[in-house]
Amino acid sequence: MIRFGADGFAADLRLIVRFPEPVGPTGRSSFADSPRDTQSKALFTPAMFTPRPGGIPIVHSPQNSPYFASSAVNGIRPLAIALIASVGLTYLAACGESSPAQNASTDSNNQSGSASQSSGDNPRDTMRDSMLIQFDVTNPQIKLTDVIAGGPPKDGIPALTNPKRLNVADATDFPAAEARVIEVVVSNEAVAYPIGILNWHEIINDNVGGTPIAVTYCPLCDSVSVFDRRLPPEKGNGKPTILEFGVSGLLYNSNVLMFERNTDALWSQVYMKAVTGSHAGRSLNQLPVRMTTFTEFKESHPTGSVLSKDTGYQRNYSANPYKRYFDDPDYVFHQFEFGDELPPKTLGLGIKTEADNVFITWKKVADSNGELTIKTQDGKPITIKANKAGMYVQTAPKDVQAVQSFYHSWSAFYPETRVIMADSEKRQDQSQPSADDDDDDSSTG
Repeated sequence: MIRFGADGFAADLRLIVRFPEPVGPTGRSSFADSPRDTQSKALFTPAMFTPRPGGIPIVHSPQNSPYFASSAVNGIRPLAIALIASVGLTYLAACGESSPAQNASTDSNNQSGSASQSSGDNPRDTMRDSMLIQFDVTNPQIKLTDVIAGGPPKDGIPALTNPKRLNVADATDFPAAEARVIEVVVSNEAVAYPIGILNWHEIINDNVGGTPIAVTYCPLCDSVSVFDRRLPPEKGNGKPTILEFGVSGLLYNSNVLMFERNTDALWSQVYMKAVTGSHAGRSLNQLPVRMTTFTEFKESHPTGSVLSKDTGYQRNYSANPYKRYFDDPDYVFHQFEFGDELPPKTLGLGIKTEADNVFITWKKVADSNGELTIKTQDGKPITIKANKAGMYVQTAPKDVQAVQSFYHSWSAFYPETRVIMADSEKRQDQSQPSADDDDDDSSTG
Protein backbone atom coordinates (compact mmCIF):
# COMPACT_ATOMS: atom_id res chain seq x y z
CA MET A 1 0.00 0.00 0.00
CA ILE A 2 1.29 3.46 -0.87
CA ARG A 3 -0.15 6.73 0.33
CA PHE A 4 1.40 9.90 -1.08
CA GLY A 5 1.53 13.04 0.99
CA ALA A 6 1.43 16.58 -0.29
CA ASP A 7 5.21 16.64 -0.68
CA GLY A 8 5.10 13.79 -3.20
CA PHE A 9 6.79 11.20 -0.99
CA ALA A 10 5.22 7.97 0.13
CA ALA A 11 3.80 8.52 3.60
CA ASP A 12 3.07 4.86 4.10
CA LEU A 13 4.19 1.70 2.37
CA ARG A 14 4.59 -2.01 2.84
CA LEU A 15 7.12 -3.51 0.47
CA ILE A 16 9.07 -6.70 -0.04
CA VAL A 17 12.63 -5.78 -0.97
CA ARG A 18 14.86 -7.48 -3.53
CA PHE A 19 18.56 -6.72 -3.76
CA PRO A 20 20.54 -7.19 -6.98
CA GLU A 21 22.31 -10.48 -7.58
CA PRO A 22 26.01 -10.16 -6.64
CA VAL A 23 28.48 -10.15 -9.48
CA GLY A 24 31.86 -11.82 -9.76
CA PRO A 25 35.25 -10.72 -11.00
CA THR A 26 34.08 -10.61 -14.62
CA GLY A 27 31.72 -7.77 -13.80
CA ARG A 28 28.61 -9.42 -15.22
CA SER A 29 25.32 -9.82 -13.43
CA SER A 30 21.59 -10.08 -13.91
CA PHE A 31 18.90 -8.19 -12.06
CA ALA A 32 16.47 -11.04 -12.61
CA ASP A 33 15.14 -12.77 -9.50
CA SER A 34 17.31 -15.59 -8.30
CA PRO A 35 17.38 -17.92 -5.30
CA ARG A 36 20.09 -15.82 -3.68
CA ASP A 37 18.17 -12.66 -4.46
CA THR A 38 14.98 -13.83 -2.82
CA GLN A 39 16.87 -14.65 0.35
CA SER A 40 17.48 -10.93 0.86
CA LYS A 41 13.83 -10.01 1.39
CA ALA A 42 13.00 -7.53 4.09
CA LEU A 43 10.07 -5.38 5.14
CA PHE A 44 10.03 -1.61 4.82
CA THR A 45 7.89 0.40 7.23
CA PRO A 46 7.23 4.12 7.73
CA ALA A 47 9.67 4.03 10.66
CA MET A 48 12.49 3.70 8.15
CA PHE A 49 11.84 7.20 6.86
CA THR A 50 14.31 9.50 8.65
CA PRO A 51 13.49 13.23 8.80
CA ARG A 52 15.89 15.65 7.17
CA PRO A 53 16.10 19.42 7.63
CA GLY A 54 13.18 20.89 5.72
CA GLY A 55 10.99 17.90 6.46
CA ILE A 56 12.02 15.79 3.43
CA PRO A 57 12.53 12.16 4.39
CA ILE A 58 15.07 9.66 3.15
CA VAL A 59 14.70 5.91 3.37
CA HIS A 60 16.90 3.55 5.34
CA SER A 61 17.04 -0.16 4.68
CA PRO A 62 17.61 -2.93 7.18
CA GLN A 63 21.23 -2.58 6.07
CA ASN A 64 20.95 1.19 6.67
CA SER A 65 23.00 2.07 3.61
CA PRO A 66 21.56 4.95 1.57
CA TYR A 67 22.22 3.05 -1.68
CA PHE A 68 21.00 -0.34 -0.49
CA ALA A 69 17.93 1.23 1.08
CA SER A 70 16.83 3.08 -1.98
CA SER A 71 17.87 0.47 -4.53
CA ALA A 72 15.51 -1.84 -2.70
CA VAL A 73 12.51 0.30 -3.53
CA ASN A 74 12.75 -0.35 -7.28
CA GLY A 75 9.12 -1.35 -7.27
CA ILE A 76 7.95 1.87 -5.63
CA ARG A 77 10.12 4.93 -6.12
CA PRO A 78 10.72 4.36 -9.86
CA LEU A 79 7.00 4.15 -10.41
CA ALA A 80 6.42 7.31 -8.43
CA ILE A 81 9.20 9.19 -10.22
CA ALA A 82 8.18 7.75 -13.57
CA LEU A 83 4.60 8.86 -12.99
CA ILE A 84 5.69 12.40 -12.18
CA ALA A 85 8.21 12.44 -15.04
CA SER A 86 5.77 11.00 -17.55
CA VAL A 87 3.36 13.86 -16.86
CA GLY A 88 6.17 16.36 -17.42
CA LEU A 89 7.47 14.63 -20.54
CA THR A 90 3.96 14.38 -21.95
CA TYR A 91 3.56 18.10 -21.40
CA LEU A 92 6.91 18.80 -23.11
CA ALA A 93 5.95 16.58 -26.01
CA ALA A 94 2.67 18.43 -26.39
CA CYS A 95 4.61 21.68 -26.48
CA GLY A 96 6.99 20.30 -29.09
CA GLU A 97 9.95 20.08 -26.69
CA SER A 98 12.29 17.18 -25.95
CA SER A 99 13.84 16.17 -22.64
CA PRO A 100 17.37 17.29 -21.69
CA ALA A 101 18.50 13.67 -21.91
CA GLN A 102 17.14 13.43 -25.46
CA ASN A 103 18.81 16.71 -26.39
CA ALA A 104 22.09 15.46 -24.94
CA SER A 105 21.88 12.39 -27.14
CA THR A 106 21.32 14.50 -30.23
CA ASP A 107 24.20 16.83 -29.39
CA SER A 108 26.73 14.15 -28.53
CA ASN A 109 27.37 12.89 -32.08
CA ASN A 110 26.73 9.32 -30.98
CA GLN A 111 29.26 9.59 -28.16
CA SER A 112 26.46 8.79 -25.76
CA GLY A 113 23.13 7.16 -26.40
CA SER A 114 19.92 8.86 -25.35
CA ALA A 115 19.06 8.30 -21.72
CA SER A 116 15.58 7.30 -22.74
CA GLN A 117 16.64 5.24 -25.73
CA SER A 118 16.92 1.90 -23.96
CA SER A 119 14.49 2.39 -21.11
CA GLY A 120 11.89 -0.14 -22.15
CA ASP A 121 10.29 -1.67 -19.11
CA ASN A 122 13.43 -1.80 -16.96
CA PRO A 123 12.60 0.00 -13.69
CA ARG A 124 16.20 1.14 -13.22
CA ASP A 125 16.25 2.71 -16.69
CA THR A 126 12.94 4.41 -16.03
CA MET A 127 14.21 5.73 -12.74
CA ARG A 128 17.49 6.92 -14.27
CA ASP A 129 15.75 8.74 -17.13
CA SER A 130 13.37 10.37 -14.68
CA MET A 131 16.31 11.62 -12.64
CA LEU A 132 18.48 12.77 -15.56
CA ILE A 133 15.90 15.39 -16.52
CA GLN A 134 16.87 17.22 -13.33
CA PHE A 135 20.44 17.79 -14.57
CA ASP A 136 22.27 19.46 -17.45
CA VAL A 137 23.35 16.42 -19.45
CA THR A 138 24.52 18.26 -22.56
CA ASN A 139 28.03 17.57 -23.91
CA PRO A 140 28.26 14.16 -22.25
CA GLN A 141 31.72 12.64 -21.78
CA ILE A 142 30.21 9.29 -20.75
CA LYS A 143 27.44 7.10 -22.10
CA LEU A 144 24.29 8.22 -20.32
CA THR A 145 22.79 4.78 -20.84
CA ASP A 146 25.54 3.38 -18.61
CA VAL A 147 24.51 5.67 -15.76
CA ILE A 148 22.27 4.04 -13.17
CA ALA A 149 19.99 5.39 -10.48
CA GLY A 150 21.58 4.35 -7.22
CA GLY A 151 18.28 4.66 -5.37
CA PRO A 152 18.39 7.97 -3.47
CA PRO A 153 16.92 10.98 -5.28
CA LYS A 154 18.86 14.14 -6.02
CA ASP A 155 20.19 15.35 -2.65
CA GLY A 156 18.72 12.24 -1.00
CA ILE A 157 22.24 11.74 0.33
CA PRO A 158 22.77 15.27 1.64
CA ALA A 159 26.17 16.85 1.07
CA LEU A 160 27.45 19.13 3.83
CA THR A 161 28.55 22.73 3.34
CA ASN A 162 30.75 24.54 5.85
CA PRO A 163 29.99 22.06 8.64
CA LYS A 164 30.92 22.55 12.27
CA ARG A 165 34.34 21.47 13.52
CA LEU A 166 35.89 20.78 16.91
CA ASN A 167 39.41 21.14 18.18
CA VAL A 168 40.84 17.63 18.37
CA ALA A 169 41.35 18.03 22.10
CA ASP A 170 37.59 18.55 22.52
CA ALA A 171 36.59 15.55 20.38
CA THR A 172 36.41 13.04 23.23
CA ASP A 173 33.51 10.81 22.14
CA PHE A 174 33.75 10.90 18.33
CA PRO A 175 35.43 9.75 16.20
CA ALA A 176 36.83 6.59 17.77
CA ALA A 177 40.58 6.39 18.27
CA GLU A 178 41.11 3.96 15.37
CA ALA A 179 38.41 5.39 13.10
CA ARG A 180 39.54 6.20 9.58
CA VAL A 181 39.79 9.88 8.70
CA ILE A 182 40.84 11.86 5.64
CA GLU A 183 43.56 14.31 6.59
CA VAL A 184 43.60 17.57 4.64
CA VAL A 185 46.27 20.21 5.24
CA VAL A 186 46.16 23.55 3.43
CA SER A 187 48.31 26.54 4.41
CA ASN A 188 49.19 24.91 7.74
CA GLU A 189 45.55 24.33 8.70
CA ALA A 190 44.86 20.63 9.31
CA VAL A 191 41.36 19.12 9.35
CA ALA A 192 40.26 15.50 9.83
CA TYR A 193 37.17 14.31 7.96
CA PRO A 194 35.85 11.03 9.47
CA ILE A 195 34.77 8.32 7.06
CA GLY A 196 31.97 7.65 9.56
CA ILE A 197 30.40 10.98 8.55
CA LEU A 198 31.23 10.71 4.86
CA ASN A 199 29.45 7.34 4.70
CA TRP A 200 26.23 9.29 5.08
CA HIS A 201 27.04 12.49 3.17
CA GLU A 202 29.78 11.62 0.60
CA ILE A 203 30.63 15.26 -0.18
CA ILE A 204 31.74 18.03 2.14
CA ASN A 205 32.04 21.56 0.75
CA ASP A 206 34.40 23.33 3.13
CA ASN A 207 37.11 25.96 3.41
CA VAL A 208 40.55 25.03 4.73
CA GLY A 209 43.48 27.44 4.91
CA GLY A 210 41.47 29.99 2.96
CA THR A 211 40.87 27.54 0.10
CA PRO A 212 37.38 26.29 -0.84
CA ILE A 213 37.61 22.51 -1.07
CA ALA A 214 35.40 19.50 -1.76
CA VAL A 215 36.13 16.38 0.27
CA THR A 216 34.58 13.44 -1.57
CA TYR A 217 34.09 9.80 -0.64
CA CYS A 218 32.13 7.02 -2.35
CA PRO A 219 31.45 4.03 -0.05
CA LEU A 220 30.69 1.70 -2.96
CA CYS A 221 34.30 1.81 -4.14
CA ASP A 222 36.02 3.20 -1.02
CA SER A 223 37.25 6.06 -3.19
CA VAL A 224 38.72 9.24 -1.73
CA SER A 225 39.56 12.49 -3.46
CA VAL A 226 39.80 16.14 -2.41
CA PHE A 227 39.51 19.01 -4.88
CA ASP A 228 40.05 22.75 -4.90
CA ARG A 229 36.55 24.07 -5.73
CA ARG A 230 37.86 27.06 -7.66
CA LEU A 231 37.42 26.60 -11.41
CA PRO A 232 39.77 28.92 -13.31
CA PRO A 233 38.32 30.98 -16.16
CA GLU A 234 38.78 29.39 -19.55
CA LYS A 235 40.10 32.60 -21.08
CA GLY A 236 41.74 35.73 -19.78
CA ASN A 237 42.54 36.68 -16.21
CA GLY A 238 39.06 36.72 -14.73
CA LYS A 239 38.15 35.48 -11.29
CA PRO A 240 37.71 31.76 -10.73
CA THR A 241 34.26 30.34 -10.18
CA ILE A 242 33.73 28.70 -6.80
CA LEU A 243 31.73 25.52 -7.26
CA GLU A 244 29.53 23.72 -4.75
CA PHE A 245 28.72 20.05 -5.11
CA GLY A 246 25.83 17.80 -4.16
CA VAL A 247 25.13 14.08 -4.49
CA SER A 248 23.09 13.38 -7.63
CA GLY A 249 21.80 9.93 -6.64
CA LEU A 250 23.27 8.61 -9.90
CA LEU A 251 26.17 6.21 -10.30
CA TYR A 252 28.63 5.52 -13.09
CA ASN A 253 30.87 2.46 -12.77
CA SER A 254 29.64 2.07 -9.19
CA ASN A 255 31.02 5.51 -8.36
CA VAL A 256 29.19 8.60 -7.22
CA LEU A 257 28.21 11.21 -9.79
CA MET A 258 28.34 14.61 -8.16
CA PHE A 259 26.42 17.61 -9.45
CA GLU A 260 27.42 21.24 -9.37
CA ARG A 261 24.69 23.36 -7.80
CA ASN A 262 25.03 26.45 -10.00
CA THR A 263 24.75 24.54 -13.28
CA ASP A 264 23.28 21.10 -12.36
CA ALA A 265 26.07 19.55 -14.46
CA LEU A 266 27.42 16.14 -13.47
CA TRP A 267 30.99 15.55 -12.28
CA SER A 268 32.71 12.21 -11.76
CA GLN A 269 34.86 11.60 -8.70
CA VAL A 270 37.09 8.85 -10.17
CA TYR A 271 37.24 10.44 -13.64
CA MET A 272 38.17 13.63 -11.77
CA LYS A 273 36.36 15.90 -14.22
CA ALA A 274 33.01 17.27 -15.34
CA VAL A 275 31.23 14.72 -17.50
CA THR A 276 28.29 16.86 -18.70
CA GLY A 277 27.39 20.51 -19.09
CA SER A 278 29.26 23.58 -20.21
CA HIS A 279 32.43 22.59 -18.33
CA ALA A 280 32.42 18.99 -19.57
CA GLY A 281 35.95 17.62 -19.78
CA ARG A 282 37.42 20.18 -17.40
CA SER A 283 39.10 19.19 -14.14
CA LEU A 284 39.69 20.83 -10.78
CA ASN A 285 43.02 20.91 -9.02
CA GLN A 286 43.37 17.87 -6.79
CA LEU A 287 44.74 18.41 -3.30
CA PRO A 288 47.03 16.01 -1.41
CA VAL A 289 45.38 13.92 1.28
CA ARG A 290 46.47 11.34 3.82
CA MET A 291 44.37 8.39 4.92
CA THR A 292 45.01 7.85 8.61
CA THR A 293 43.40 7.06 11.96
CA PHE A 294 42.10 9.73 14.30
CA THR A 295 44.78 8.86 16.86
CA GLU A 296 47.54 9.37 14.30
CA PHE A 297 45.95 12.60 13.13
CA LYS A 298 45.89 13.99 16.68
CA GLU A 299 49.53 13.04 17.19
CA SER A 300 50.54 14.77 13.96
CA HIS A 301 48.28 17.81 14.42
CA PRO A 302 47.56 18.45 18.12
CA THR A 303 46.10 21.87 17.26
CA GLY A 304 44.10 20.57 14.31
CA SER A 305 40.34 20.23 14.05
CA VAL A 306 37.91 17.46 13.23
CA LEU A 307 34.47 17.49 11.70
CA SER A 308 31.75 17.56 14.36
CA LYS A 309 29.00 14.93 14.36
CA ASP A 310 26.59 17.83 14.96
CA THR A 311 25.74 18.12 11.26
CA GLY A 312 22.06 18.96 11.57
CA TYR A 313 21.10 15.46 10.41
CA GLN A 314 19.94 12.50 12.47
CA ARG A 315 22.52 9.82 11.75
CA ASN A 316 24.43 7.30 13.85
CA TYR A 317 27.89 8.24 12.66
CA SER A 318 29.49 5.58 14.86
CA ALA A 319 27.63 2.82 13.02
CA ASN A 320 28.92 1.54 9.73
CA PRO A 321 26.04 1.22 7.24
CA TYR A 322 28.23 -0.52 4.65
CA LYS A 323 29.80 -3.21 6.83
CA ARG A 324 28.04 -6.14 5.14
CA TYR A 325 28.91 -4.71 1.73
CA PHE A 326 32.59 -4.51 2.65
CA ASP A 327 32.55 -7.95 4.27
CA ASP A 328 31.35 -9.66 1.06
CA PRO A 329 34.39 -9.62 -1.27
CA ASP A 330 32.39 -10.53 -4.40
CA TYR A 331 29.31 -8.34 -4.00
CA VAL A 332 29.30 -5.44 -6.46
CA PHE A 333 26.41 -3.01 -6.31
CA HIS A 334 25.31 -3.07 -9.95
CA GLN A 335 26.17 -4.44 -13.38
CA PHE A 336 29.06 -2.86 -15.25
CA GLU A 337 32.20 -3.97 -17.07
CA PHE A 338 35.48 -3.97 -15.16
CA GLY A 339 38.86 -5.70 -15.29
CA ASP A 340 39.60 -9.28 -14.28
CA GLU A 341 43.23 -9.10 -13.13
CA LEU A 342 42.20 -8.75 -9.48
CA PRO A 343 39.21 -9.49 -7.27
CA PRO A 344 36.73 -6.62 -7.65
CA LYS A 345 37.10 -5.15 -4.16
CA THR A 346 40.88 -5.16 -4.07
CA LEU A 347 41.85 -1.86 -2.49
CA GLY A 348 44.49 0.16 -4.27
CA LEU A 349 45.58 3.55 -5.46
CA GLY A 350 44.68 4.58 -8.97
CA ILE A 351 47.27 6.93 -10.47
CA LYS A 352 46.68 9.00 -13.59
CA THR A 353 49.49 10.68 -15.50
CA GLU A 354 49.92 12.01 -19.00
CA ALA A 355 51.91 8.89 -19.91
CA ASP A 356 49.78 6.12 -18.44
CA ASN A 357 47.36 4.96 -15.77
CA VAL A 358 48.46 2.72 -12.92
CA PHE A 359 46.66 0.78 -10.20
CA ILE A 360 48.87 -0.33 -7.32
CA THR A 361 47.37 -2.54 -4.66
CA TRP A 362 47.36 -1.90 -0.94
CA LYS A 363 49.00 -5.27 -0.32
CA LYS A 364 51.89 -4.54 -2.66
CA VAL A 365 52.74 -1.36 -0.74
CA ALA A 366 52.04 -2.90 2.67
CA ASP A 367 54.41 -5.77 1.86
CA SER A 368 57.10 -3.15 1.16
CA ASN A 369 57.02 -1.87 4.75
CA GLY A 370 54.18 0.50 3.93
CA GLU A 371 56.07 2.63 1.43
CA LEU A 372 56.94 2.10 -2.22
CA THR A 373 58.30 4.31 -4.98
CA ILE A 374 57.29 3.51 -8.53
CA LYS A 375 58.03 5.17 -11.83
CA THR A 376 55.55 6.04 -14.52
CA GLN A 377 56.26 5.07 -18.11
CA ASP A 378 57.81 8.50 -18.69
CA GLY A 379 60.15 7.99 -15.73
CA LYS A 380 58.45 10.14 -13.09
CA PRO A 381 58.87 8.85 -9.51
CA ILE A 382 55.81 8.56 -7.27
CA THR A 383 56.07 7.54 -3.60
CA ILE A 384 53.02 5.79 -2.19
CA LYS A 385 52.20 4.92 1.40
CA ALA A 386 49.80 2.35 2.84
CA ASN A 387 48.60 1.92 6.41
CA LYS A 388 45.65 0.33 8.17
CA ALA A 389 43.46 3.29 7.15
CA GLY A 390 44.14 3.16 3.42
CA MET A 391 46.54 4.54 0.82
CA TYR A 392 47.82 7.90 -0.33
CA VAL A 393 50.51 9.60 -2.39
CA GLN A 394 53.45 10.85 -0.35
CA THR A 395 55.31 12.66 -3.15
CA ALA A 396 54.57 13.05 -6.85
CA PRO A 397 54.99 15.50 -9.73
CA LYS A 398 52.33 18.19 -10.00
CA ASP A 399 50.57 16.69 -13.01
CA VAL A 400 49.87 13.38 -11.24
CA GLN A 401 46.34 12.64 -10.03
CA ALA A 402 45.53 9.81 -7.65
CA VAL A 403 42.42 8.26 -6.10
CA GLN A 404 42.17 5.50 -3.52
CA SER A 405 39.61 3.07 -4.94
CA PHE A 406 38.49 -0.51 -5.30
CA TYR A 407 39.87 -2.17 -8.39
CA HIS A 408 36.46 -2.67 -10.02
CA SER A 409 35.69 1.04 -10.35
CA TRP A 410 39.19 2.19 -11.30
CA SER A 411 39.55 -0.48 -14.00
CA ALA A 412 36.11 0.38 -15.39
CA PHE A 413 37.11 4.04 -15.78
CA TYR A 414 40.60 3.21 -17.03
CA PRO A 415 40.42 -0.20 -18.75
CA GLU A 416 44.00 0.03 -20.06
CA THR A 417 45.39 0.59 -16.58
CA ARG A 418 48.70 -1.01 -15.63
CA VAL A 419 48.35 -3.13 -12.50
CA ILE A 420 51.12 -3.45 -9.92
CA MET A 421 50.34 -6.18 -7.42
CA ALA A 422 51.88 -8.47 -4.82
CA ASP A 423 52.75 -12.01 -5.83
CA SER A 424 49.66 -13.39 -4.10
CA GLU A 425 47.23 -10.78 -5.45
CA LYS A 426 45.14 -13.10 -7.58
CA ARG A 427 43.32 -14.20 -4.45
CA GLN A 428 41.30 -12.01 -2.11
CA ASP A 429 43.40 -10.98 0.86
CA GLN A 430 41.30 -10.32 3.90
CA SER A 431 44.10 -8.42 5.64
CA GLN A 432 43.53 -5.27 3.61
CA PRO A 433 41.78 -2.42 5.48
CA SER A 434 38.01 -2.41 5.42
CA ALA A 435 35.31 0.01 6.47
CA ASP A 436 35.33 1.12 10.09
CA ASP A 437 34.13 -1.64 12.40
CA ASP A 438 32.76 0.75 15.00
CA ASP A 439 29.40 -1.00 14.88
CA ASP A 440 27.40 -3.34 12.75
CA ASP A 441 24.82 -2.05 10.32
CA SER A 442 21.74 -2.97 12.30
CA SER A 443 20.84 0.43 13.77
CA THR A 444 19.56 3.52 12.02
CA GLY A 445 21.16 6.89 12.21
